[in-house]
Amino acid sequence: MDFVEPEIEAYAAAHATQPEPLLAELAEETRASLRSPQMLTGTIEGRFLELLVHGLAAKRVLELGTYSGYGTLSMAAGLPEGGSTAARSRRSTPRSRAATSSVRATPIV
Repeated sequence: MDFVEPEIEAYAAAHATQPEPLLAELAEETRASLRSPQMLTGTIEGRFLELLVHGLAAKRVLELGTYSGYGTLSMAAGLPEGGSTAARSRRSTPRSRAATSSVRATPIV
């Protein structure tokens, strides 16, 4: 099911700034290794989350229910220097451990 008209999606994709290489690698790894890759935050959505965090001048971000860490890292990119993120999942699963690993491995946060 499409929530956004394909023409609008294509326009946004063509005009959005590409994600950092780390996020592109994480997206590729998520699609290759996790069971439900459709749960991944998309590039456009990730850039929008970054814009919101930056525009609100947030200093801290809390994400409840992270999947692979892509959304958390996208929001972290919008934080000022010294900002912090916290991502929480209901229980420890392979995907939540993957997200924790991804977030800890990045220089963005």
